[in-house]
Amino acid sequence: MLLDSNILIYAAKEPTPEIEAMVTSAENAVASVLQIEVYGFPGLQAEEKAALDVLFRRLTVHPLDAMVIEQAITLRQQRKMGLADAIIAATALVHDLPLVTRNAGDFKPVAGLTLIKYKNTECPVVVLRSSDRLPVYSFMGSVKPSDKPTFALKPGDVVLLGVDAW
Repeated sequence: MLLDSNILIYAAKEPTPEIEAMVTSAENAVASVLQIEVYGFPGLQAEEKAALDVLFRRLTVHPLDAMVIEQAITLRQQRKMGLADAIIAATALVHDLPLVTRNAGDFKPVAGLTLIKYKNTECPVVVLRSSDRLPVYSFMGSVKPSDKPTFALKPGDVVLLGVDAW
């Protein structure tokens, strides 16, 4: 998989076991332009830079070569797209890798590009009962699609993910 810059920034700022596993896997990669994006991130702290240094040493870094340049030019001719995003998408296409990002909208629609939208699964979950909108369930932790709920959702219930407080 090719990782977008927002995945690395998130890993440096708010590491979770899931994202740690993703960014430390030797089979995952990044486009070289990510070094400019993440090290140039405003407000980057020294400990975050140190974490990024470790990540870049572990991941494969695909260089900006002639094939990636040609593909990025083609993408920018086809649609309005930022230069860094075009290089990242082109790198994924040239190396036939799915792209993992938190901002899938930046890469839609790019023909032939497989997108994996990463969502933070370490977040609060609150379920509000439709009849009175009172919380009937709350949980803080890792929630996966395969998890079996300990409560039954009813028609009209509202599920809130990532709420700061209730």
